[in-house]
Amino acid sequence: MKLTLVRPTLELKEKALDYRQEHFDNNEMVINGSELLDKTDS
Repeated sequence: MKLTLVRPTLELKEKALDYRQEHFDNNEMVINGSELLDKTDS
């Protein structure tokens, strides 16, 4: 398997927030390894 790292950009903001919301919608309030994405407001 090949892993590609991508630097965060404003263009990826909506995808990151959607990912976060998907966890919350499934009652997963902690996202391990997310650099506190689950703790920020934006």
